[in-house]
Amino acid sequence: APRLEAAWLVLIAVIVAGLLFETFRTENREDALAATPALRVQAIASQWQWRFAYEHTRVVQQAADVGSAHPRFATLVVPAGQPVEFDLRSADVLHGFFIPAMRFKRYAFPDSTNRFVLTFPSPGRMLGECSRFCGWDHAEMRFWVRVLTPAAFRRWLAGRESGARA
Repeated sequence: APRLEAAWLVLIAVIVAGLLFETFRTENREDALAATPALRVQAIASQWQWRFAYEHTRVVQQAADVGSAHPRFATLVVPAGQPVEFDLRSADVLHGFFIPAMRFKRYAFPDSTNRFVLTFPSPGRMLGECSRFCGWDHAEMRFWVRVLTPAAFRRWLAGRESGARA
């Protein structure tokens, strides 16, 4: 019986070690930053809106009329198939950057930056939202994600830089 118990203990230890190895390998892959991302976006959460600023440009996408009967959610516009690096932070309380269609969530902390990379696989549109209760209008703290082809994204960004509406 002691040999059988020892065998079970070794088997369980091997399974646990394998699961730990796979977990760390997956986490490293998910948390890795791209050496040269196609785009860098500063994502700022504040009660009860999102603001997306595109690095090295004057382009800012921000919510409007938050807390009103007709809020206008911010729209995050990104290229498909290219790594996008985000600098996520909060201007006030703890928020959650959550894109259900991507099965992706990260926390936005006050006075701290959470940096990560996402690659959006194909053109389309999806909803993002705050996943942490952050106050009275938390339920309205949403944003749109608009994924364009790389060429369409470059045109959109150039149009926004020149002041044109896209």
